Amino acid sequence: MKISLKTLHSCLMCRTLRKEEGSNPVLDVLREVGLSEEFGNLTYNDLNKLIRSRIDVTKLLNLLAVKIKRIYWKEEKSRELVPLSKDFYVSVRVMLNGITSEEVKRSLEFKELMEVIIDLIRLRLQKIVGISLSSRSKEHLERMSLEEGVLYLTLSSLINRWEEELVSSLEGCS
Repeated sequence: MKISLKTLHSCLMCRTLRKEEGSNPVLDVLREVGLSEEFGNLTYNDLNKLIRSRIDVTKLLNLLAVKIKRIYWKEEKSRELVPLSKDFYVSVRVMLNGITSEEVKRSLEFKELMEVIIDLIRLRLQKIVGISLSSRSKEHLERMSLEEGVLYLTLSSLINRWEEELVSSLEGCS
């Protein structure tokens, strides 16, 4: 079964916010600005509306940048995947979508944040590809977001099929 990231994100948008295993900088930032009491029954759709209406976006952007840079630093220093919450990317996406000001989106801080997010994605992608090549275990899924888990399972399946077909074709030659 194939699922697109767009479909996955659409499903997650209706999910209730909750703290899970692994890092979720968006929920950490919202706690710091005093909104943790409102998590109870909020979905990510609700959060998107809340960010657009009631929160100082510049302050959120600065706090989020600090949190994501810290995650990137840990990821860079670690040989293993640093645990992220399953909804890490969708929560970051909701936060970024809540920033509607074109002035903020053109700011150096926003551009730097986007660079760090992209660097984090690429660094984790390298690790996931390495894990897909070297491990048949699914224990690594605990440290991955849902999107990363889909990628890992797809890559692992593709690699296993390719390896089986190649070995089978070589065995047929003997």
